[in-house]
Amino acid sequence: MDMITIKKEDNSELAEESEEGSSCKLHICDKCGKEFSSLCKLKSHAVTHTQEKPYVCTDCGKQFCQATSLKVHSLTHTGEKLHICDTCGKSFTTRGNLKMHLFTHTKDKSHVCSKCGKAFSHPMSLKAHVQSHSEHKSYICKVCGEDFITNDSFKVHMQKHNGQKPYECTLCGKGFSHALSLKSHAFTHSGEKPHVCKICGRGFVTRGNLKTHSLTHTGEKPFLCSLCGKEFRHSLSLKAHLLAHAGEKPYVCEVCGREFLIHGHLKTHMLTHTGEKPYLCSVCGKGFIKNGDLKRHSSVHTRDKPYMCSVCGKGFGQKSQLEPHMLKHTGQKAHVCEVCGKSYTGSQALRRHSLIHTQEQHS
Repeated sequence: MDMITIKKEDNSELAEESEEGSSCKLHICDKCGKEFSSLCKLKSHAVTHTQEKPYVCTDCGKQFCQATSLKVHSLTHTGEKLHICDTCGKSFTTRGNLKMHLFTHTKDKSHVCSKCGKAFSHPMSLKAHVQSHSEHKSYICKVCGEDFITNDSFKVHMQKHNGQKPYECTLCGKGFSHALSLKSHAFTHSGEKPHVCKICGRGFVTRGNLKTHSLTHTGEKPFLCSLCGKEFRHSLSLKAHLLAHAGEKPYVCEVCGREFLIHGHLKTHMLTHTGEKPYLCSVCGKGFIKNGDLKRHSSVHTRDKPYMCSVCGKGFGQKSQLEPHMLKHTGQKAHVCEVCGKSYTGSQALRRHSLIHTQEQHS
């Protein structure tokens, strides 16, 4: 371990500070300048600057610099959450996480970003946000070129490339590169959607999905394209949009060479090659590549027809069925054959027509 520099202040100054009632932090880390009230705490902190990780989890083998970090990690295996919010009853594994959560109940957002004007209730949230404006991103992926501010986020990203998936679902055996991904996946088995929209009652598996959904009610689109001014609700949508300006499609299918703007779209596309259909209907057992396809299929069993035609009142189980129906009322034929120019109201009618040209080519 590196030598620790301990800086002590003058006794007279210390006496003055004591009289004023301020807390004295005498032990300063010579690596990062962080102050500590005791030598013991400084020594414990110093280990974080070394590669030493002497504390090992007996359940999964993960290693930690500090005993307290291991203690907090152990709670992820037991599911124990001792720190409970008095306002909403939500529980947390650490006191620090609870303290951060408490700021969500206050409307005071006095910490404002000087770059974009976005306001935050906690200084740490602002600090993390400010880094997103920084051009200095030390951790760059050599495989895809994506850059990261922190080493932790870079490590998680690299697991995607090397195929490492240490977090395994005990119900279906599916592996994940991140603990949060496994946690979200677990809800697909239970059907639980713990994050509920207070306005419309719709449930979501993750808090992030709920947060993005909430913007549909407020109409807020906080992510602005600097090139064309188009606004987006989600940072990933803006990122994909910027790639469209650049003409870039960085995610390429190794099987057929098809290119994609978003990694998630490539991931879904890969299922067409493997034949995997992870989303199963609980009624008939039919499998689907996308969760959205399963949702649309479910209306077949429920006979629910939530999509109503505003002209004739006819109901449809899927939005995709209502849209071509509406064209019958308007007379619009949006689906045009690229070979002969003939137009149709529905995509299926166009597909049937296209077979004529395909047969002509083979004859």
